[in-house]
Amino acid sequence: MASSAPIEAAKKISFHAVGDTGAAKVSASQHAAEAIAHEASVADAMADDVHGGGPTGPAFFFHLGDVVYNFGEAQYYYDQLYAPFRAYDRPIFAIPGNHDGMVFGEDSAAPTVPTLEAFVRNFCNREGPGPRRTPARSCAAR
Repeated sequence: MASSAPIEAAKKISFHAVGDTGAAKVSASQHAAEAIAHEASVADAMADDVHGGGPTGPAFFFHLGDVVYNFGEAQYYYDQLYAPFRAYDRPIFAIPGNHDGMVFGEDSAAPTVPTLEAFVRNFCNREGPGPRRTPARSCAAR
């Protein structure tokens, strides 16, 4: 666990606050790989900011929602969260956005997966880290 000593010594805290990091295609001609590459470049810049900031660099990442496109399916968390933020070595806390809980089946009135199930599984892991570390061990979705 990270120490709060640098924050207390500096008498300030810095953190990243970003939303809509899900790899959304911005046009019909854009391929998913290109969308993921754009997301990864932002994640890499954030990691560089952390590593270059020393003890007073960003202490954590507060994700403002829309972690995964389209639409919160569990199978996209690796490509759209874990892989792009692989070098981000600070805790990641999140609140869900509308794209994080819209998993529907044939009838849009009845989700086939309970809303936010994948988000909760990835951000509210009370059992500790799984095969890969979870973004954070607390949950703003409670």
